[in-house]
Amino acid sequence: MRQCLFCENKADSREHIIPDWILKFLEHGRGPFHLTLGKNPPIPLQTPERKATVVCSSCNQGWMNRLEDTVKPIISPLMRDISFRLDMLQQHTITTWAVKTSIVHNGATRTSPICLDTSAREQLRTQSLVPKRTAVWLGRFSHPRAIASTGLDVWLGTDDIPEAAHVHVTTIVIGYLTLQILTINLRPEYSNASIPLNPKPGPWDGSLIQIWPAVNNIAWPPQLTFRRDDDIGGPSIYRLLDRWRLGEPR
Repeated sequence: MRQCLFCENKADSREHIIPDWILKFLEHGRGPFHLTLGKNPPIPLQTPERKATVVCSSCNQGWMNRLEDTVKPIISPLMRDISFRLDMLQQHTITTWAVKTSIVHNGATRTSPICLDTSAREQLRTQSLVPKRTAVWLGRFSHPRAIASTGLDVWLGTDDIPEAAHVHVTTIVIGYLTLQILTINLRPEYSNASIPLNPKPGPWDGSLIQIWPAVNNIAWPPQLTFRRDDDIGGPSIYRLLDRWRLGEPR
């Protein structure tokens, strides 16, 4: 049996990759549904409900459940496309939840390394401490019942240090709300290395709002809306999925 992603207990509890309350909130969305885990091809699903045994019952029914209850009133308006102002505490809550969800998604596959080390995952559980070198953005999608979750692993380096950094990106679409979570792990021996990381060119200033690192009050939604295809009203959602496909994807 695998170890829980967040503590030393054994993973004995099946956790929803997309939280169950969101599936119910969106009435299970509108298909077809696909889920991408690591380097595996997209999995076609009859329903977006997908579980993985990656956490223990203590975490699942304890701090993770409390976190879901705390984030519900914050992201529910965003999923419904209701204009909303987010203060710094609310940005931190969404970020904590987003990183937790990213870790669960990432941990659901055995073909991809865990995106954060044990210490960072434990500090997220015990202190709600957002890991170093983490960034989170919010965007708007054009469909009220969209559900998707996709992960990407990229290794970056310099001329002298190949694969010094492991970058993991999770993109989640839930209703009108899109979240993109990026975490960077540097190999310990290269912790002081300077490794450039910039996204592919795109309309990111108008289509994304960065909530981590947190800033003073921000307003959602952004100016531009992601759509299924490039459109006058906004860029394709596939441009967002491809935004950090740099270096050597695996």
